[in-house]
Amino acid sequence: MTLLQWVLVLSVLFAATTYGWQSNIVKYDARSHKLTYQRDGEGNVIPDFSYSGYHSGADIPNIPVVKTLDWKGMDDHTGYIQAAIDQVSSLPINNTSQYRGALLLRPGKYNIRGTIRIRASGVVLRGSGQGHEEKTDTILYALGDNPHQRTVVIAGNGKNDHWSDQVQGTKTNVINDMKVGDNVVKVEKQSFKVGDTVVITYPTTDAWLKSVNYGEPEGDPKWTPQDQFPIIFNRLVTAVNGNEITIDAPVFNSLKRSLSQSYVYKYDKKNTPRHIGVENLRIDVQTNGRPDDENHAWTALSFVGSEHVWVRRCTMIHFGFAGVDFSTTVYGTVDGVTAVRPVAITTGGRMYNFCASEAAQQILFKNCKAADGRHHYVSNGASRASGIVFFNSTCDNNFASSEGHRRWSTGLLYDNIISKSKNLALGIYNRGNYGSSHGWSAANSVAWNVRVVNGGSICVQKPPTAQNFGIGCHGYVTGKKPPCAFSKNQGYIEGTNKDGLEPRSLYEAQLAQRKF
Repeated sequence: MTLLQWVLVLSVLFAATTYGWQSNIVKYDARSHKLTYQRDGEGNVIPDFSYSGYHSGADIPNIPVVKTLDWKGMDDHTGYIQAAIDQVSSLPINNTSQYRGALLLRPGKYNIRGTIRIRASGVVLRGSGQGHEEKTDTILYALGDNPHQRTVVIAGNGKNDHWSDQVQGTKTNVINDMKVGDNVVKVEKQSFKVGDTVVITYPTTDAWLKSVNYGEPEGDPKWTPQDQFPIIFNRLVTAVNGNEITIDAPVFNSLKRSLSQSYVYKYDKKNTPRHIGVENLRIDVQTNGRPDDENHAWTALSFVGSEHVWVRRCTMIHFGFAGVDFSTTVYGTVDGVTAVRPVAITTGGRMYNFCASEAAQQILFKNCKAADGRHHYVSNGASRASGIVFFNSTCDNNFASSEGHRRWSTGLLYDNIISKSKNLALGIYNRGNYGSSHGWSAANSVAWNVRVVNGGSICVQKPPTAQNFGIGCHGYVTGKKPPCAFSKNQGYIEGTNKDGLEPRSLYEAQLAQRKF
């Protein structure tokens, strides 16, 4: 956006503050022209979510087409499309745009019997339309079940290694306590420079587990250092001052040295592709017509091992696990995507329309439509997933709630979601003995101006050492059982069923303030 456009955005966001209402803990200061935040007695605060998305909320670029593929009558188009992608992948990267170019698929129904892979940086896979008409749209039709429950399109290096590749000699201890929302890290040994990607790790210890009551899984085995993932944050160094480094996005959990000694290292990302896009097409999965069929392609599109990526103007249909899924990926945007009518047994590990899995961070889902699944907008990556924003999207006919799903995901924002639900629509709460000792599923997470329009509910509960927030939401908003599954302390709830919350969107306000 231009400066003038951002000024207009700010004026729209805050012009009505005289007539609406503001939260007691997030307010717009008219003199400083900034949002101000109030910490509670434990140091908890609503963090800044504005760094989520492709290049931290940048507009998705329009990349020129460098190769066009016409539809041909084939039983299997997988190799045909893969060869074209590989050809584009072999082109040099434009030094200005940082892209190789886009592959355009002409209208048609392309039979996909394998998996299409986009492994190189700077490659965009573009269709001619996301509808169901073969004459005008591009349909990737996933046929068969070989291999069993495969993914139709995988973008990235395919390694779900949680950013484990360290630059030798850079690992060092963090020597300051950090509160949620902080972005200054003091290091024992300084070897970092501006532009480095670093990974901050907060190991799971018995002391930390005790502070969160071992996850409170209600009858299931308690969390242990052996089975609970560490808390990790993938960040960009933006400033260096003595033994301090400033990181782009804040941490979404407190890092107390008395509970666990965190450390940081430079991530070796030479093998991590970036700048990959998928757009303007439809991925449809062939099934046998039965609603419980599970012998078919399982996920429509997965980003695995990548950064600064996107999918926009696409439709995903008849998947079993997810329409769009992320793992070991940072800075991704999903814009204007529809994921509906999954086909699988209605039980665990299935029907996650839009999913942020392990080591998915700074991911933005916006302007999306989900229907007919279980957990429509979900973080399923436990403590390795954070900074996930679900914004300006709709949810219809859900069989379970959108939520942080298991084992301490942090920094989730549900912002201006409209859910047509008669049951639990959204949960940032404790899931007790659900699944594999799911326990506390989300911490330091926010439901902002979420609307449940068919009599459904929102559960907001307070985890030990952290907080969850429900501000300006509509529906039955509570921390009590029922509708919450387990009895826990209620989180911070304010302004329920009260119109006029300002800013209308927390994410837009935070992004506009940072850009401005």
